[in-house]
Amino acid sequence: MNEREAIRRCIEHLQRQGDHIAELVVVDTNSTDQTGTVVEELAKHDERIVLIHEERQGLVPARNKGFDHARSCTPIALCAMFLAPTWP
Repeated sequence: MNEREAIRRCIEHLQRQGDHIAELVVVDTNSTDQTGTVVEELAKHDERIVLIHEERQGLVPARNKGFDHARSCTPIALCAMFLAPTWP
Protein backbone atom coordinates (compact mmCIF):
# COMPACT_ATOMS: atom_id res chain seq x y z
CA MET A 1 0.00 0.00 0.00
CA ASN A 2 1.11 3.56 -0.59
CA GLU A 3 1.16 5.33 2.75
CA ARG A 4 4.24 7.56 2.60
CA GLU A 5 2.55 10.54 4.25
CA ALA A 6 0.72 8.54 6.90
CA ILE A 7 3.59 6.23 7.86
CA ARG A 8 5.83 9.05 9.07
CA ARG A 9 3.06 10.48 11.27
CA CYS A 10 2.15 7.06 12.63
CA ILE A 11 5.73 6.13 13.52
CA GLU A 12 6.42 9.52 15.08
CA HIS A 13 3.27 9.16 17.21
CA LEU A 14 4.37 5.72 18.35
CA GLN A 15 7.89 6.95 19.12
CA ARG A 16 6.44 9.54 21.46
CA GLN A 17 4.94 6.74 23.54
CA GLY A 18 8.44 6.20 24.92
CA ASP A 19 9.63 2.91 26.32
CA HIS A 20 6.16 1.39 26.10
CA ILE A 21 6.98 0.58 22.48
CA ALA A 22 9.81 -1.96 22.34
CA GLU A 23 9.77 -2.57 18.60
CA LEU A 24 8.12 -1.19 15.46
CA VAL A 25 7.96 -3.72 12.65
CA VAL A 26 6.86 -2.06 9.41
CA VAL A 27 5.94 -4.25 6.44
CA ASP A 28 6.21 -2.67 2.99
CA THR A 29 4.16 -4.48 0.33
CA ASN A 30 5.73 -3.12 -2.85
CA SER A 31 4.72 0.49 -2.29
CA THR A 32 5.48 2.80 -5.19
CA ASP A 33 5.48 6.09 -3.27
CA GLN A 34 8.72 5.74 -1.28
CA THR A 35 7.03 4.49 1.89
CA GLY A 36 9.98 2.17 2.49
CA THR A 37 12.45 5.02 2.07
CA VAL A 38 10.65 7.06 4.73
CA VAL A 39 10.78 4.11 7.13
CA GLU A 40 14.48 3.51 6.40
CA GLU A 41 15.20 7.17 7.14
CA LEU A 42 13.38 6.98 10.48
CA ALA A 43 15.07 3.66 11.33
CA LYS A 44 18.51 5.29 11.05
CA HIS A 45 17.66 7.24 14.20
CA ASP A 46 15.67 4.61 16.12
CA GLU A 47 16.89 1.04 16.47
CA ARG A 48 13.39 -0.11 17.42
CA ILE A 49 12.21 0.34 13.82
CA VAL A 50 12.50 -2.71 11.57
CA LEU A 51 11.50 -2.58 7.90
CA ILE A 52 10.41 -5.83 6.27
CA HIS A 53 9.52 -6.28 2.61
CA GLU A 54 6.65 -8.54 1.55
CA GLU A 55 6.18 -9.32 -2.13
CA ARG A 56 2.59 -10.51 -1.77
CA GLN A 57 -0.05 -7.82 -1.79
CA GLY A 58 -2.75 -7.54 0.81
CA LEU A 59 -3.28 -6.95 4.48
CA VAL A 60 -3.13 -10.59 5.60
CA PRO A 61 0.28 -11.42 4.05
CA ALA A 62 1.67 -8.15 5.42
CA ARG A 63 0.42 -8.79 8.94
CA ASN A 64 1.58 -12.40 8.90
CA LYS A 65 5.05 -11.29 7.80
CA GLY A 66 5.13 -8.68 10.55
CA PHE A 67 4.05 -11.17 13.21
CA ASP A 68 6.71 -13.62 11.98
CA HIS A 69 9.41 -10.99 12.54
CA ALA A 70 8.09 -9.54 15.80
CA ARG A 71 10.10 -10.37 18.91
CA SER A 72 7.40 -9.29 21.35
CA CYS A 73 5.04 -11.85 22.82
CA THR A 74 2.16 -9.37 22.42
CA PRO A 75 2.40 -7.77 18.97
CA ILE A 76 -0.22 -5.24 17.91
CA ALA A 77 -1.15 -4.70 14.26
CA LEU A 78 -1.77 -1.13 13.14
CA CYS A 79 -2.45 0.49 9.82
CA ALA A 80 -0.60 3.76 9.19
CA MET A 81 -3.68 5.57 7.96
CA PHE A 82 -5.64 4.97 11.18
CA LEU A 83 -4.37 7.52 13.69
CA ALA A 84 -6.44 8.59 16.64
CA PRO A 85 -6.69 12.40 16.64
CA THR A 86 -5.97 12.47 20.37
CA TRP A 87 -2.61 10.70 20.14
CA PRO A 88 0.17 12.94 21.46
